[in-house]
Amino acid sequence: MNSKKYSGSFFLFVYFYITKCKAEMEPFIVGGHFTKISKFPHSVFLTVECENTWICGSSILNQKILLTAAHCVFGCKTRWKIQCSAGDEDLSKVNVIREAAGFKIHEKYDDKSMANDIAILDLKRNLPLNRYMKRVIIRRSHPVGVLASVAGWGVTNRETNADSIVLKMATQKVLPPWLCARFGYLGPGKMCAKSPTPNTSPAQGDSGSALITKDFQQLGLVSFIFSDYPNIPVYTNVSYYYDWIRSKSFLLYCD
Repeated sequence: MNSKKYSGSFFLFVYFYITKCKAEMEPFIVGGHFTKISKFPHSVFLTVECENTWICGSSILNQKILLTAAHCVFGCKTRWKIQCSAGDEDLSKVNVIREAAGFKIHEKYDDKSMANDIAILDLKRNLPLNRYMKRVIIRRSHPVGVLASVAGWGVTNRETNADSIVLKMATQKVLPPWLCARFGYLGPGKMCAKSPTPNTSPAQGDSGSALITKDFQQLGLVSFIFSDYPNIPVYTNVSYYYDWIRSKSFLLYCD
């Protein structure tokens, strides 16, 4: 999918009891290495069919709600289908497949500036949470400078545009806002990161994939990259949207 130009100690398990109701920007793991789903059990692969078909990543908020980028589902109006594959690093072996019943895009999402690039999906059937499918943790704030990881099934080679059917991961270091600003304007709710390994970053098809710490705290989700700085991915800062995620997840879950 082609996009257009252009931190409390409280934490959130989005869980509800059953009784509770240029810069040119690319949607983006180039480089990195293959990994196991048990190390990234929150990862869910999305196949989005609207006017065209494209792929994205997402993360598990609870057994029925997924978190992704707004641009992954933007433009899906009357006729659409979103298939969600989970539970295995190899897409050819996935046996847990769900369809989305609906989704909510942030009300102030801007498809040109990529502001407020966040959305949630509601599944028709619950995911069977286990060691291969686990929830992420979202806190109201998180530290800068930490090492985190991003995993996805997107493009693995920018020259050939070859997609991967096996999950890949890349290590990322969250950069301070003043340093991110050197690469281009980032409004509120954005953050950037860089891999300690050269030529390693999220790529096309990794949009919506989670940036997480080793304890499964989600810091961000892949939003875009500046074409002039392909190894500096920009993420939606999920802590910034803590209250939005909580309220919209409740509405979808109890709808």
